Amino acid sequence: MSISRTEKLITFWRTDNTNEALLGDLLASISQQREFERYTQIYPEIPFSQINASTIHAQAVELLLGSGQFELAKKHLHNYQALLGEWYAYFDALINFTESNYAQCIDIFKRLEAESALPPMSYPLFARAYYISGQIEQAQQVLEKYLPEQANAEALGLYAMCCLDLDDKDKAEHFANLALQQSQTQLDALLALASCELAKHEIANAEYFVEKCLEINPMIGRTWSLAGQINLYNAQYTAAVETLSKAVTLMPDHIGTYHLLAWAYLILNDVDKAAEQFEQALELNPNFADSHAGLAIIAINRGQFDVAKTLTKKALRLDAHSFTALYAQSLLAAQDGDEDAASKMIEQILSSQSNVDKQTYKQLIEKAVFTINERSGKGNEH
Repeated sequence: MSISRTEKLITFWRTDNTNEALLGDLLASISQQREFERYTQIYPEIPFSQINASTIHAQAVELLLGSGQFELAKKHLHNYQALLGEWYAYFDALINFTESNYAQCIDIFKRLEAESALPPMSYPLFARAYYISGQIEQAQQVLEKYLPEQANAEALGLYAMCCLDLDDKDKAEHFANLALQQSQTQLDALLALASCELAKHEIANAEYFVEKCLEINPMIGRTWSLAGQINLYNAQYTAAVETLSKAVTLMPDHIGTYHLLAWAYLILNDVDKAAEQFEQALELNPNFADSHAGLAIIAINRGQFDVAKTLTKKALRLDAHSFTALYAQSLLAAQDGDEDAASKMIEQILSSQSNVDKQTYKQLIEKAVFTINERSGKGNEH
């Protein structure tokens, strides 16, 4: 059996463990081969000191983080803070990021930026902390400072996602394609393109990009949400329930995905399961109109018409243009015997069904309303 380069370097280094050049080669080899477990085994043997170069300590901390040894990484950072210089703040922010302390991560970077001491390598992480925190415009602004100098695939892909979430799909496509020119596996870029293709009803293209995303990382909730939306477009409602359920498991704070899952259950006549999804969405945000309206539809299905009227009124106060609320209102009008008013409300929802520039979420609600009404004999030709 051949001995790996890393094992050979370990053997050589143990004969001269104060040789910094040899240690640097060893750490680089471990990093390249991602042999994090091996690193944790030899870490106690390494005689780190105040005379080591800052790059040695930076490599050491990076490998500890890669090994999941966050407490040990923190200790190493503290012990050699003076030597690490700009690396200290970067890794301090990175540790906060990995521990989901995004606000703390942002504060570190904002302080460094104010002091003109923010290293270029920090900008993508700084932007991603903003992005995950839902501060999309701030993430975009950070990247706009960084991209002219270092337009790498990660930064371009994240910028594409910012453009997508700010509803600039043309720009999102442009930057996503730039990212893929550098790396065909850049996940943000693939996600952005999948969303753009879905919004254009290019379902086959959207499926292609979603499959690529799942191959790279099957643990991203947003990818499963897109897969579920494709299922809904394809009228694969049982599959939609499965994929959207995976999405909310991985992404338990995404209200829109709970709503789409609820609609999939409604189409399948599983009212109780649909209710659970709308209730979960309402817990996340009590001021989201579609959640109240969804529960109004549930109440109508259960014959609780007074409850439904109260919920519908609240939903319309929150958003007079909520498609879900308009649908609930149409059902109540039909229940009261006003079929003309009910038909006009349904028409209002469905009249713009072919407008591909609208948000995919609204398109899918339109499609669900059309499907349910068609099944009940109240469909309209669109």
